[in-house]
Amino acid sequence: MTAEFLDVLGAKPQLGRWFLRTEEESGAPDVVVLSNSLWRRSFSADPNIIGRKILFDGKPHQVVGVTPSHMPFYGIQLQANLPERAELFIPLRLPPDE
Repeated sequence: MTAEFLDVLGAKPQLGRWFLRTEEESGAPDVVVLSNSLWRRSFSADPNIIGRKILFDGKPHQVVGVTPSHMPFYGIQLQANLPERAELFIPLRLPPDE
């Protein structure tokens, strides 16, 4: 997702922060925002999760945020091939010419 996506929806993170625009750039450190349910289920709602690194897609990603329990877009089917609820979010990184 883009850095501004959740700000536009008026969503505030449960913990931490959303992405920074600089984290969308190629070569930026790998970061992730966890869904509230994943944070509770897999990390026992540990408030110290922010700053920890977790493995995603075989690479370490620093946790920068946790979503609130009710996200504004949950339940809206954005595209037919997307799950109803995402478990984690990473910054959208497109090549500069796209």
